[in-house]
Amino acid sequence: MSDILLHKVKIKNGIKIKMDTAREWCKAVIVAAHRSYKRGMVFILDTQNQQRATVVIPDDPDNFFIKFYGVDAMGKVVDEYSRDSHENKRSEDMKNIRILKRDIPNGRYAMKSEGNMTIFFLKEVETGEKHFFQCQSGAGTTVYEIPFQLKPVRDYVVEAFYGCCLGQGKHSLSGHAHFEFRTAMLQKHVQLLYNRASEFCRLGRRCAINHLYRNKPRHYFEKIRSRGGVMTKYMKNNGGDQASPLNRSIQGLFFSAYYKYDGCPYLPEDSPFGDQRLHVALPFFIHKSNNLYFADFFCHYTNHHVTLVVTKAESYSDQFCRKHLTSLSKTNNPFLYYNRRRGSYFVNAALNIEVFYTENIDIGDLMYRNQAYFSYCYVIGNSRGKSFIGQGKNKECQKCNLKSEEIIETFLK
Repeated sequence: MSDILLHKVKIKNGIKIKMDTAREWCKAVIVAAHRSYKRGMVFILDTQNQQRATVVIPDDPDNFFIKFYGVDAMGKVVDEYSRDSHENKRSEDMKNIRILKRDIPNGRYAMKSEGNMTIFFLKEVETGEKHFFQCQSGAGTTVYEIPFQLKPVRDYVVEAFYGCCLGQGKHSLSGHAHFEFRTAMLQKHVQLLYNRASEFCRLGRRCAINHLYRNKPRHYFEKIRSRGGVMTKYMKNNGGDQASPLNRSIQGLFFSAYYKYDGCPYLPEDSPFGDQRLHVALPFFIHKSNNLYFADFFCHYTNHHVTLVVTKAESYSDQFCRKHLTSLSKTNNPFLYYNRRRGSYFVNAALNIEVFYTENIDIGDLMYRNQAYFSYCYVIGNSRGKSFIGQGKNKECQKCNLKSEEIIETFLK
C-alpha cells in the first residue's frame, strides 16, 4: 500500500515535490498499473479539496508502477513523478487511435479512439510540454477535439489509457496505447518542398511517354473484374513525408510515371507491387476537366520521388488540394506535362514520379475505348506491408527534407 499525500514536500514512497509548481496544481492524476496495462487504477483528484489518496498495490508489487502528474488549470502537466525502477513497456496502437486533421491552417486536430478511452496525455517532443485530457468513458468510438492549436510539422506523442469510470475521479484500467505522430505542413511549406524538388530535377531529361501504369498482383485485378470492373479508390496511406497534408486525408489510386532511359524511355522489367501491370493513356488523366497538384518530395535512401495529385475539377478532393497543396500548370511544370506544340506528354526522368488519381476507374470502359491495356512483369521483394501502411521518407536526406529554421520562419510569416 502506498499513501500519497498531496502538497507536501515528500511522498511516502520517496518522491519529492517542488513546492513552487505544486501551488499551480488544479488536479493530480495518479496512474497505478501493472506493466502489462491490463490491470490498474487511475485517480483524478481535485487538489483544492482532496489532499490524500491511498493506492493499494496487489500481491506482485515488483510488476506494478505508479506515475504521478500535477496538472494546472489549463490542463498543462507542470510536474511528473514516477515510482518505477524499470522501463515500462509501451504499446503501439495505431489501429485503435487515429489523429484527425480538422483544420490544418489553424492547427486544429482531433483524436479518434475505438474503445473506452478514459484519459490521455499529449506531449510535444521538441519542447517536452505535456497536456492532460479526460474523455467520456464508454464503449464504441470516442472523438476528442484537442482544444488548442498544434504547431505545423511537429512531432507529438500520445499516451492513452483505457478503462471504466467507477465513480467521480476513479477509473479502472484495462488497456494502454502509446504512439507518435507528426502534424501536417502548411501550404507554404508544401511550396518550399516544391522548390526543392524543382531544383533537384532542373537538369533532368524530359522523356515523351504515352501511359501511366499501376502494378498489382493478378488476383487484385481478377477480383475487380468479378465485381463489375471498377477499380475503387482508397485512403492515402502515410507513405512519403510524414507531415504531408495528403496523408490520411483524401482517397485515390496510385499510378507511376517512372520510366528508365537508354536512348529512349522504357518500363522497368519488374515491380515489388505485383506481376500484372495496367497501362492507362495519359489523356485520361491530364485534360481540361482535371486539375494537377504537387504534393510531396521524398526518398527512401536511393531514388527520389515526387507525388502529384490529379483531381476532378470542383470535387471534394480538388477543393482540399487547392487549399493545402501547390497547383501546377498541366502544360508547364518540371515533372509531368503536355507539350501542345509537339502534341506529346513528357516526364522528368530524374525522379520517380507517382500520380495519385482521386476518382474511381472503370477498367472495362477504358479498354473498350482503347485507353488501357494489360501486360505482365517480374515480381521482386514484398511491399505489401509498406504499401498498406506507407513507408516514411529518409529523414536524414539534405535534399528532400525542410530544415527546422525554414519551417519556423515560414510559419511565423
